[in-house]
Amino acid sequence: GNNGAVGAAASSGAAAAAAMMMRSSISPIIDSKQEQLGPVLLEGTFGKRGWLAPTFRRRYMMLHLPSPSGSRNVPHISYYLPETFKYRDTIELYEGTVTLLKHYKDGRTFQIKWLQSGKSLVLRAATPKTARIWIKTLSLLTNAEIQSAMKELHAKMKRFEITLHEYEKLLFSITSLDEEDEEDEEEEEEEES
Repeated sequence: GNNGAVGAAASSGAAAAAAMMMRSSISPIIDSKQEQLGPVLLEGTFGKRGWLAPTFRRRYMMLHLPSPSGSRNVPHISYYLPETFKYRDTIELYEGTVTLLKHYKDGRTFQIKWLQSGKSLVLRAATPKTARIWIKTLSLLTNAEIQSAMKELHAKMKRFEITLHEYEKLLFSITSLDEEDEEDEEEEEEEES
């Protein structure tokens, strides 16, 4: 697979890219319905606010692009208990908005809100920088045009109109995150002057 490029694209560094390549070469990630999840774009430990109880519980999360062989044609987040890596659930990412929740005043708590259902998911990253990377990536993946392009690509793969290599190459170009984090660029410019 092209997992090394994915890790680098997500600006998570060489160590994360190497870890991603190691894991994907061992075995694909399978959810509780025995369905293969897509390539991992980002991963990390977050506080996830409960659907019913408004407390934050630690969860290990993986952000996946749509799997060429799976039934999911949208990006998704799988999450696990951090100590045991026991699978908990997979959340599909449909069109929506991703925003930093300023009333938490920590720069690391953000919300994914789905347009159609109105449901939302609140996550707390370990650092503001991690939150910025995830917000930027999730904003791209929940964009209507990107969602449409990914669904079209997935349908072409299902109809055998493109090869697996073409699918991965096109998927990564659609979801390209090669640009540096804008705020990091501004910080670097300030340091130079």
